[in-house]
Amino acid sequence: MNNFKNPDSNFDSSDLEKYLFGAVMSNPNKYFKLAEQHGISNECFEAKTHREAWVFLKERFHEGETLKPELLYANHKEKVDSIGGQTALTGWAILSCPDEHYFHHNITKGIVDKYMRRTANSELGNIKKALISGETISGCQTLLANSILAKKNGLGGSMNDLVSRAYELNFDANHIPPADESWMFIGDNHAIAARGNLTGIQGKQKVGKSAVVSAILGAAIRGNYAAQGDVFQFNWHGDSSGAIIHFDTEQSPCDWHGSVSRAKRRSGLSIDENRLFSIPAVTFTRSERMGILEGVLKREADRLGRIDTVLIDGIADLAKAPNDETESLELISKIHSLSHTYDCPIFVVLHENPGSE
Repeated sequence: MNNFKNPDSNFDSSDLEKYLFGAVMSNPNKYFKLAEQHGISNECFEAKTHREAWVFLKERFHEGETLKPELLYANHKEKVDSIGGQTALTGWAILSCPDEHYFHHNITKGIVDKYMRRTANSELGNIKKALISGETISGCQTLLANSILAKKNGLGGSMNDLVSRAYELNFDANHIPPADESWMFIGDNHAIAARGNLTGIQGKQKVGKSAVVSAILGAAIRGNYAAQGDVFQFNWHGDSSGAIIHFDTEQSPCDWHGSVSRAKRRSGLSIDENRLFSIPAVTFTRSERMGILEGVLKREADRLGRIDTVLIDGIADLAKAPNDETESLELISKIHSLSHTYDCPIFVVLHENPGSE
């Protein structure tokens, strides 16, 4: 496990900017290129000194200089002093990025999101000033103002917003999305789950689904620790610092507690990293469960910086009418969308009814 400490749960942009500086100073060839792919420029930085620091570091890198604080200070003392001094550079340099996934989905995304919000709020301010002064605003400005206000009031989701999101995904030859990363394996070579994908577990009663679910959960809890425990050859590969979400809609609270306890024993770990969030969702109504799942994903992603895996034991119980084909397809589409939004593998367990085919 690495010792990286995530930024605070609110992802304050000033902290994220410092972690970005730390990433490019540790590996400029890699992270300057990735930052450019995400549209990071000096304009994205909130603090003036950070905007100037970004330009300075890029210039020094392109000139072939090593981005070491002591060397930069020795060769460019006046400029370094203007952006915070050698102390600032040294502070940034020790903030190493944990992995490329965190860089993609937390650091750069957080900075760009903050920049977009500042830009939107500034534009809204300009529109308000125009209205107060009696100027006529265009239809496009009206649409923009309504869109900004809707998002500020939590009323997003209009067709205009959806079309904007679609345009953000338009093909760009210079922007290559990160490849799907496989994280759960049987043995060392047979991948069964990757970030942004769904994995289904289906079977009738008493065929061993609960044992498999317990083993998968135990393997996720173990992460990349070396430990003894029977997880049926399931192995987690890669970083394991994110949240694990277990949503059980099938069992009573007592049975659920026993199942999760077995999974923790299977992990073989004697420590508790506080990454697991597991609840007996049977205590909530079908109409409440999806909203709770979405809220938990958001809160845990904010708390730990990422979601490592989600396991929904009883996917049909998230639907009001699971035998309705239209609703079932919409439910799966929604779950798949969440796996992309949080870039995590999601396991879904379908319990077949006795006598069903």
